[in-house]
Formats: sequence, C-alpha cells, structure tokens
Amino acid sequence: MQRAIYVYIAAFALFLVLGLFLECEEAKNPSEQPKNEDNGLVGLPDNYKGTLILNYVNTAFPEFDESVSFIVDLQKNGEVSIGSGTLNYDAQQGDSDFRIQRTGNLSVNPGGYTFEDLGSGEKVLIVNEGINYYDHMITWYYDRQAATWKKVLDQENSGTWNNDLVFYIVSATIDPEVVERVEATGKVRWILTLEPKIP
Repeated sequence: MQRAIYVYIAAFALFLVLGLFLECEEAKNPSEQPKNEDNGLVGLPDNYKGTLILNYVNTAFPEFDESVSFIVDLQKNGEVSIGSGTLNYDAQQGDSDFRIQRTGNLSVNPGGYTFEDLGSGEKVLIVNEGINYYDHMITWYYDRQAATWKKVLDQENSGTWNNDLVFYIVSATIDPEVVERVEATGKVRWILTLEPKIP
C-alpha cells in the first residue's frame, strides 16, 4: 500500500510537469499575433540593444527557480539578433519517507523578426522560443521493513517549445515587457528590456 501511494504521487508530479510544458506550447495562437501584409523587414525608429531573460520556476515538488539571459540587438532596418544559451536545473526535495529529484536543461536558440501591429501602428518584436528541453525525474520511497530507499519512478522526457512570443518594442524601453504562462505547478516567463543605442 505504501509503495502504491508513492507511485501515485510520482505519477501526479510527472503529470503536472508535462502539463506546464504542454500549456506553454499553446501559450500563443498565431492567429492572435499582429498581422502585416508585407512579410519583409519592418523598419524601426531607432537601433536598440537589450536583454531577453528566460525564467523557469517550479513551485511543485521539488522547487527551483532558474534563469538565463540573452543579448538582443535590433537594427533600424528591422534586422534582429538574439543570443543563445542553456538553462540548467537540479533540485531534490523530500522527507523521511519520500524523495523526488528533477534535473534537466532548456537549450535555447531563439529567433526573432519585427512586425507592425496594423491596429495600433506599434512596432512589434516576434520571438520564437527555439527551445529543446530535457527533463529527468526520479522518485524514491523508504521501505522501513527493508530499511532502504527504493526507486519508484525514473522518467525522462524531452521535446521542443516553439511558441511565438509578442513584445512591443517601444514599451520595452519604458518597462520590461513580460510574456508568461502561469500554472499551479509554476511558471515560465520571458522578460524583454530594451534601450535605444546611442549613435
């Protein structure tokens, strides 16, 4: 009975993890993005430089809060350059009866292009996440009769996040522009900050 309970807990934790990934995958519907009849480069009022931060927070067992940042460069002619990087996490949590560990990484190679919101006329930066993720979850329960820890679950998952994220460029020069998905198990946040380049 004890082992069955911990199998259920581990399976539920895995379900919550995958739920966050899947919800993030559906965070933006392309039909909701600003449209422009011309798919070429959209000119900007200035050259911009800044930082794009990816923040991944898990509030379920086990808790972690990790971030990685990327340099962003926007040219006045509409060309976009965004750096790449890797977000790593390794967390373990538990008590005298049950332990859970999650390790993994998000390999991030975002791409971007400029758009114009035809409704407001504002210049928009569209960022494709370009993430390959790997997640490894292990859970154990303590068998008191055998006086040893026994593994309940050893599960690996991988996949991609390729959402298109919408940021308003001028707004990002005033306050950080944030795109996030919040669930009961945590959140994934992208934070863009820009400033005009001094000639």
